Amino acid sequence: MKRYLSSFFSFLKNKKFPSREDLKNLSDSPFSLTKFFTFVVFVICIGLILNLLLALSNKLTVEIPERGGEISQGVIGSPRFINPLLATSQTDLYLTKIIFAPLVNKECIEAPRDKNIDCTVLDGLVFSNKTPLTTSDILFTFQTKKSLALKKDPASSWANISVEILSSNTLRFRTTSSFDDLKNKLSLGIIPKTLWENIPIDSFEDSYLNIEPVGSGAFKLSHISYKDSLPSEIVLVPNRHFPEQRAFVEKFIFKIYTNQLSLLSALKNNDINSTSSLDTKLIDQSIVSDFNIQKTLSKNEVALWINKADAQNLGVQKLSYIGNLVDRNQIIDNIENGYGIPLFSKDSPRSDLASKITLSSPIPIAVQKDDDLIKTAEILSKILESFGIMTTVQVFDQGLFIDQVQQGKYSFILASSQEPIGGYQHLIPLYTKPFVQIFTKDISVTQAKEI
Repeated sequence: MKRYLSSFFSFLKNKKFPSREDLKNLSDSPFSLTKFFTFVVFVICIGLILNLLLALSNKLTVEIPERGGEISQGVIGSPRFINPLLATSQTDLYLTKIIFAPLVNKECIEAPRDKNIDCTVLDGLVFSNKTPLTTSDILFTFQTKKSLALKKDPASSWANISVEILSSNTLRFRTTSSFDDLKNKLSLGIIPKTLWENIPIDSFEDSYLNIEPVGSGAFKLSHISYKDSLPSEIVLVPNRHFPEQRAFVEKFIFKIYTNQLSLLSALKNNDINSTSSLDTKLIDQSIVSDFNIQKTLSKNEVALWINKADAQNLGVQKLSYIGNLVDRNQIIDNIENGYGIPLFSKDSPRSDLASKITLSSPIPIAVQKDDDLIKTAEILSKILESFGIMTTVQVFDQGLFIDQVQQGKYSFILASSQEPIGGYQHLIPLYTKPFVQIFTKDISVTQAKEI
């Protein structure tokens, strides 16, 4: 026993495995604790060696994503403006994002002291119709966006932005207000001047180019299928002229649904393999278990805003004092099923000063007719009441609400917005609506990044 046991463990000292004779003697010997212990140690050693080899393999292996395949993305509502200057609906914004390339993909040099950003356009950039992308296209895009924004809202932050061409490949962007706002605006997709310059700005919304877009992004339009005169399916393919890494997915299919329940059914029946349009309240345990969920920050912020003309009101000061004490998670859990991202004011005053201010009348909060926003306003009202601040919630139809906001008719509004609201400033930021992407587990990480 001692001989074969000693020989069996010799490989630990001498890096020599037991001989066949030793192994045969071990197997033929009668059962004993020594034999059992030797067998267990042998199995453990083999397992450790296999794990070591697997670890080395994973360390030295470079994953090369496989190109090809398709992604079917479920969206709600037909596209109307596949145009970065006009897009507002989620479907429009989604399509615009991957068909039009933003200026931030090009080389930009910041000069924060002067609130300037100089951008040098790379050589060889082209739109999907093979026409060159030049500084003239960029200048035209930003000037047109500014005109459209000011036509809709004269107090728009676009009024603070100006752009000029410095050379054949360089532009300078300047702002008279927030430098961060200027940087955010550089994410605007570029449209081709040659196709749009002869269209009057009052007719932009009526152009066929809004549904037959030409951009310089990673994908381009292949074809649109219609049902009852409305788009039912949109197919995109990689833009071969895109200057950056070629897309891994060979086909992007957007399937259009009319409501949340239809979209949910399509997802669970495998009619689509991804969506970012599903209401977070419908993300139940079965979806969490059967799909991958990716949550990313969006620019869509929900906040209580104050008319700048009323910013010195004592009620505003009291709200500012307790702003960061508001329980954001209570709102997020009720409205977004826990998927929102809390926002806090960076310069909220000391909360202990709030007790020194008394309010003689309730604060009126105006909100447009939207179920989630109304519910958010109601929850916020109850939270503020616990701090001794009485409020009333006033609900208005969307058209009237927008018109009155543009005219500065409301003192307090609760709204969801991707950009600063003209004439108003943040009073209590609440949360950012998340961009929640749901996709099947057979979609690779690389493909998911393209969604």
